Amino acid sequence: PIAFQGMLAGSVGCIWGAANAMPREAVELYEHVAAGRLKEGLALWRRMVAAQLFFWNHAYNPSIKAAAAVLGRDLGLCRKPQLPLTDAEAKRLRQALTGLHPELERAAAE
Repeated sequence: PIAFQGMLAGSVGCIWGAANAMPREAVELYEHVAAGRLKEGLALWRRMVAAQLFFWNHAYNPSIKAAAAVLGRDLGLCRKPQLPLTDAEAKRLRQALTGLHPELERAAAE
């Protein structure tokens, strides 16, 4: 989870799988940094970091695809031998995404 730090160091692009799960936020983060709005960029990154850490601490590709599906962008399943997330992992992923999407927390409570 070093995309933000790379942007701060001056990178103008990266290969960032998480952008598949949070494309608007990835673009917004870059735009904040590029425009020198570092306070806003840091605030956004802090909302993104829980999901970023989840991705890095679990099977990365299945996590990205599961996050995208939770947010309404079905990217399908990974090919074998990659397995989808377990139900417990999917629940933790939804919790990690609530920093960006508080409505997920409300939906889980209903």
